[in-house]
Amino acid sequence: MMKHVLFLAVAALALACAVSAQAAEPVPPSVEPWRIALYEAWKKLPDPPVTPYDGPFGGEARAFVGKVDWKLADQAAVANWKAQQDYGKSAKNGVYDPAKDPRPINTAFEEAMLDDWNRMGYNCAYKGASFTFMVGSFLKSRGLLGAIDQTLWGANGPPPLQFDGKEGSRQREACGSFFDAANYQAGVAAITGMGHFYGHHLFTVGDHRLTCSWDEVGLRTRAQMDYRDPMRAEFRAFVKDVWFGDASPGEDSNRDGRTYNALTGQSLKSWDEVEPVQVSLDWTAPGYDPVKKDGTRIFSAMPETDTVMYREPGRYKLLIDFHRYYTFEFFRRINEEASQAVNRLGSPGRVSCYPFTQHFIIWPGANQRHGNSFYWYHRLSPVVNVEHCWPEAPVMNLNYAITDRLAPRHRNTVMGWIWFYFGQEGHDQYNGPHDMDRALARMMGHTVDGTHHWLYSPRYRSRDQKQRLQIAYWQNFFKAHYAGFLAKSAPVRPQIALLMPDTTGYFYRYFQYPKQDFGWTAEALQNLQYPWHLLTEEEIELGETKLGDYKALYVVGSEWSTPTIRQRIAEFIAGGGVVFANVDSLTLDVATGKRIDFLEKHFGVKIARKHKNAFYPSTQTAEEAVWAVPFDTWGGPFKLQGHSVHDLDDPRAWARLYARTEQKYLLDENGKPRRPIPDNQGMQGGQPMRDPSWTMLRDATGKLVRDEAVWKQLDEAMARMPSEVLGIAQSPLDMRTPPVIRYAEALTAVGTAVTWGEVDEASPVGDAKPIAWWGDKVVGVETPSTVWLGTREGMSLHAISSRMEAHRGTEPCNPFPSEIPELHEANRPYAEALGYAARKAGVTRPVTLTLDGKLPMNLEVLPRLAADGTMMVVVISHDKTEAEYDVAVDAALVKKGALAWSMLDEREIETDTDGQFKLKVPSWGVAVFMVGPADALKPVQAAQAKLNTKDMSVPKYFADRPALNEYEWGTPVPPIEP
Repeated sequence: MMKHVLFLAVAALALACAVSAQAAEPVPPSVEPWRIALYEAWKKLPDPPVTPYDGPFGGEARAFVGKVDWKLADQAAVANWKAQQDYGKSAKNGVYDPAKDPRPINTAFEEAMLDDWNRMGYNCAYKGASFTFMVGSFLKSRGLLGAIDQTLWGANGPPPLQFDGKEGSRQREACGSFFDAANYQAGVAAITGMGHFYGHHLFTVGDHRLTCSWDEVGLRTRAQMDYRDPMRAEFRAFVKDVWFGDASPGEDSNRDGRTYNALTGQSLKSWDEVEPVQVSLDWTAPGYDPVKKDGTRIFSAMPETDTVMYREPGRYKLLIDFHRYYTFEFFRRINEEASQAVNRLGSPGRVSCYPFTQHFIIWPGANQRHGNSFYWYHRLSPVVNVEHCWPEAPVMNLNYAITDRLAPRHRNTVMGWIWFYFGQEGHDQYNGPHDMDRALARMMGHTVDGTHHWLYSPRYRSRDQKQRLQIAYWQNFFKAHYAGFLAKSAPVRPQIALLMPDTTGYFYRYFQYPKQDFGWTAEALQNLQYPWHLLTEEEIELGETKLGDYKALYVVGSEWSTPTIRQRIAEFIAGGGVVFANVDSLTLDVATGKRIDFLEKHFGVKIARKHKNAFYPSTQTAEEAVWAVPFDTWGGPFKLQGHSVHDLDDPRAWARLYARTEQKYLLDENGKPRRPIPDNQGMQGGQPMRDPSWTMLRDATGKLVRDEAVWKQLDEAMARMPSEVLGIAQSPLDMRTPPVIRYAEALTAVGTAVTWGEVDEASPVGDAKPIAWWGDKVVGVETPSTVWLGTREGMSLHAISSRMEAHRGTEPCNPFPSEIPELHEANRPYAEALGYAARKAGVTRPVTLTLDGKLPMNLEVLPRLAADGTMMVVVISHDKTEAEYDVAVDAALVKKGALAWSMLDEREIETDTDGQFKLKVPSWGVAVFMVGPADALKPVQAAQAKLNTKDMSVPKYFADRPALNEYEWGTPVPPIEP
């Protein structure tokens, strides 16, 4: 049998192609000179911005004691307070001056809060209340960076309009229609005011003042399709000038091989003839039958209208492309006009409000609804956000795999977004041994220039001090090493690209795209210690990114594609690249809406039949979409989701497909379900506690017992699945006996594994060879340049992954597995099978960690390089394995005389290293090492020594006043003590 060592490439350290850092790319013409200046100046900051979710004194500019007294006889003081209430940022009542506020200041509390901030690593205020940003000038006077506001405008303004004039939803905490002139001008006025009247408070780089939008809540308007004038004119301008760049819809005047008519099937002669296709306000959301009124689901509230996506897919795609573009174009224009306005008012430089998008939804099918495009975000905004709050979930690395590439190219600085809850909501979500260590350490391996930390509650100074120390350590680590190393280095350039399947997501109902397949393919690459990039379809379509820069391309769950995307892939194959595709990716043509034979021509695969189960099945027609809706119904018998899925002894951790005793909760003195912790300021404390008698039924071997009545319901629902979809026959899977896949030895030495998602059987075409089987059915095929699997390996990885992430984010769980393995070793067959295409392409690792000659599955390895060749490597263990690993750094990356040094414990590993040494990584923990010239490491070592002696404990002021540490929503300023 093939030994695991063949998967390691340890013997191939003399690489044919040396791995390099993400070198500075040529600046695209779309990048303005001012953005380059901002980018370069930010990278030279001595400290990057690190913010909590508030200011040190709540909504106040200082630690004022007491409320405003509007009846005060001092009219100057009252006028000053009126100036403070400047919601429109117009300074119509003047500019509030904290020095003229007559309220007493609790200076002892002020000093204690600033001390606490220093220990935590915070140096910049953020959001809080409406006027928290006014603390910025005080913070600057104390050597901090000021404030980043979440600037809101247009709330309750004119909402989106449906194509027929019907009004959409008004949003209390969001701007109205992005096409409404009044909403737009409110934005210009607000950002102008922030830049001119309040710029002295704002975080400023050079002469560029920065604020951001009202987090993702402020973009809620974009969840409805908006046809308010001038949407039609803007759409035409987008397809003409931005997307196609041709003289007319049918003329390829720029010779890029793309035209409007070719994509849409229309025969238009002028751009003035172009009309946006019409869909309803809530076109992505399943509706309820208004006639039956019995809960029967339908495609949408206007199914006859919204199914145009299947009748005219090319026109529909362009509508969604525009929807995603204009979200960011709206902010770009406001920032440009506001910057011109502040200059006219006498303030030099620029002001920018960067949009805070819904990054927790890196979910094709949800991105389209919310008008979110990672490509346009980078191209049109000088600052982008990236979420990194969940330690295990690979979706965090999907975010980084975009920003690591596009941010240096488009000269974006990157603000991290840490969503760690405390107080009631998070009492059990981050209390593992190193939960936040792992999430924050990951940041050090990627491109990040600051962080927003959504920390609501001061419980980090009381109950959650273990979590406090993890947060404080890594925030201070980030600050300690940003200027000296992190800002001057970059992640190692990957040889693997994964295609972001956004276009396919356009054709799914909201949240129903099976993202677990594409998302947990990233988990496999992580398990295999491969760096990788996530490519957006926009950059490939527009020719900005060349597939030839990579050795292997992964196309996962991408059924729908444009002719241009397929052409780029075909050229990549012809040029010697290796492509992995699964199930029926690349088989549906956006231009015609028809099934095509791309897999047959390029992969040697002819799909014979699809076999699907109820967990996020693929849906490619309106009929299929309606059939699948009940499987994704919260509280339904086949749905598994919620805040108890991580406790495997709790019946709420298992779908109702498995039998249990009668539901029963422990009750409190009022006869209500007891909570694990007391209520606090109106917030309940965790999930209702179950009575020990409420438990799962198990057989003599300890296996879960099926509830056959519920399985019968599932059988009946699966039987309603359409028997054919766009030319391919399909059948339901019986997940009582899930399919077992047998892999060729070249894929994995494990041999066989259960698969938890769709299975497509196929026939090899021509010289293609089978490489995976389900019984006698072929479900895997290869050619010299392609690998196809008829399984969703990512879906299988998701099915057996840690439930903690699903608990934290209320992510859906696969309802079929009856046990969840404890160790990542269970990932091996799926990860190795997915890694076969990379091995076939000759992909090499810059750094490899092995255990007993075998690549472990539990490690995340994140190397980054500086221009002088100095390397930092973050190593994270995502299970309880505690071991000493064998490290092998690519010889091309190790300079003669280099020192290997362990950062966190300041330990010299090896002098004059050849890049091969031992490294201990703690259970569920983190290790960081560096390899480089001794002189280059000295400044880093000095910074680390200072960091390791820093006091990050709770300041004595707060330790002596425990009542100040128990609030749910910030710390109120206490009275001045005698």
